[in-house]
Amino acid sequence: MFLNSGGMGGQVGARRYKMKSKRENPIRITEKLVWIAIGLAALFWILESAVHVFVFHEGRLVQQIMTPQSYEIWMRLIVMVIFIAFAMYAQFIIVQRSRAEEASKHAYAELNQIFNTAADGMRVIDKHFNVLRNNQTFLTLSGVSESDAAGSVHTGEEYGGTRLGLAIVRKAADKLRASLRLESKPGEGSTFFVALPKTQKEK
Repeated sequence: MFLNSGGMGGQVGARRYKMKSKRENPIRITEKLVWIAIGLAALFWILESAVHVFVFHEGRLVQQIMTPQSYEIWMRLIVMVIFIAFAMYAQFIIVQRSRAEEASKHAYAELNQIFNTAADGMRVIDKHFNVLRNNQTFLTLSGVSESDAAGSVHTGEEYGGTRLGLAIVRKAADKLRASLRLESKPGEGSTFFVALPKTQKEK
């Protein structure tokens, strides 16, 4: 994608935009994912206790929940830590992605403002010579409408242009009170003639 800029309307002043963002801890215990992980860890603790009571017949359910064996405690704690750590990492990724999307929106808005308010005529062209966008300054200086300034893929590939040359010449000729004449023959091409009026000195 290319950005063409015409130097007919002056120069665009350099603009600097500073994005201010508050530093926030992306991992907070109040986040939903962390709370979900804590809930799943607690549920795992209860289910593990129930398995030992109803399957292996090891004591009562309250006893297994409150005072399990030492080896059961560290095994359950490992699983709980894995749940919570995964939730914290997932929350961190989500927060970072959200911040990146917000920064991209701000950057696009700033670039779009620069493009639309530039004093120079600017247009965006892709690799197929398709005119994607034109700012208002370009349309005003070239004297064409938005629909006329939109280039064609086939036009660019076959003829190597965006069909704006003649429109710009006609606009300049009107300002100079000149006349345009066309001679065209099938298979041979076209010839354009511009007749300029005489100046006072020439008369």
